[in-house]
Amino acid sequence: TVMDVDQNLSTNDRSKIADGHTTAFVDSTFFSVFSFNLLAGDVKKPFPDIQSVVVTKSTAEKFFGSSQALGKKPVFRGTPFIITGILANFPANSSLHKRSYMENCVY
Repeated sequence: TVMDVDQNLSTNDRSKIADGHTTAFVDSTFFSVFSFNLLAGDVKKPFPDIQSVVVTKSTAEKFFGSSQALGKKPVFRGTPFIITGILANFPANSSLHKRSYMENCVY
């Protein structure tokens, strides 16, 4: 199950924002059902806790430049989350265009 909401994911100082429909809330089986290219993180347990977020490579680069994004803490609706996975960017012809994924128990 995928739930889509309009929201803001940002750096802690809000200097970089991914706004609009950029986050999908997914159930715990999402990454085992689909074969996404997870560049960093644990595909078997992408959300080790309720405040975990998996982002695309382009989102990680937008927020944190060339530094390692895994373990960094962007903010979602005023709450810090920990980046626990980095996904390869989706191809242009993909029907998936979300930049971040959180477990649906957050919403």
